[in-house]
Amino acid sequence: MIAAIPWLLILERCGKAPDWQFRYRLAGTGCTELFGVDYTNRLLGEKIDPEAMKIRRQEFFHALNCREPIFSQTPLPIPDREFITAYRGVFPVMTNGSEADQIFCVIAAEKAKV
Repeated sequence: MIAAIPWLLILERCGKAPDWQFRYRLAGTGCTELFGVDYTNRLLGEKIDPEAMKIRRQEFFHALNCREPIFSQTPLPIPDREFITAYRGVFPVMTNGSEADQIFCVIAAEKAKV
């Protein structure tokens, strides 16, 4: 489990419905190296393709609403890094005990050793 920490992203749902946003509360060091940017305290959508951001939002809302993890393999939606394929696990988290309001995402490059 400790080996996964550098590959962890924690996002929180913020704002008001229906205009929810996701803010990165934490971006592990492995993610920062992989992406080429530290997303900590940034909103989802900064420095990624708008279509990819739309897909990520839908995926995150699906995980939160269904309260089930999502696993995928995808190219990074970051300019000049699309050639990197990453494995992702998206996990909904409840911090208030009644509804899922955070996403824990574990992501690593296809060739990463954990």
